[in-house]
Amino acid sequence: MHRLSLLSFVLLGGLACSGNPAAPHDPTGSGQLAMLNALVAGDPATVKVDGNPMTLPPAGQSGTAQLAAGAHQLQVIAGGGQVLTTAMITLTDGGHRTAVLSGAAGHNVLLVTTLDTASVPVLDAAKMRLVHTVAGAPAMDAYLFAVGQADDSAARFVTPFVFGSGTDPQFPGYAVRPPGQYLVWLKAAGTDTVLLQAGPFTVNAGDVYSFVLAQNVAGELELRAVKER
Repeated sequence: MHRLSLLSFVLLGGLACSGNPAAPHDPTGSGQLAMLNALVAGDPATVKVDGNPMTLPPAGQSGTAQLAAGAHQLQVIAGGGQVLTTAMITLTDGGHRTAVLSGAAGHNVLLVTTLDTASVPVLDAAKMRLVHTVAGAPAMDAYLFAVGQADDSAARFVTPFVFGSGTDPQFPGYAVRPPGQYLVWLKAAGTDTVLLQAGPFTVNAGDVYSFVLAQNVAGELELRAVKER
């Protein structure tokens, strides 16, 4: 994880960045915002928090910032100053929220999780989730399975896999799996027709990954891995 530079009067006591899942506690009341950068390398984006610019983590990685408890406005701004998307978050004292920046230059998407415990995997395990950020994509069934295993019903992770899936940790939430190499297949809903194959992704014990369905500048679907820890 990386430190996010946030020029804002709501910043409390510096920016937090650590492999430690516990958000630094501030007695005046603060929470932690995690930003997952699911853009491709070199794809420019400007994100503002309450009108103040944020320096994003590198593509495929995440970073955290500590903000005052309360409501905050997140905006993605185009090169000419046009607001591409806006999202609101509310942080409680000691709370944790996650925003996922996806899409392509000039067509960015910003999704915010409804809740995030920021918990780490159990010993000798990894955590993985799938996040859908493409409005208008066909309905799909998402499969997550280890290399060498079958892509059968036991590997089906979430159905239907639709826009917004993965932003509610209660469903489908994270999968806790042994370390190893994993594949993600997206099939047309209710069929065995594979629309997208991605991987293998190597995950180690203690890793937390989000695999984000995104749309590139050509309008094609692709899956992007973002390492949260």
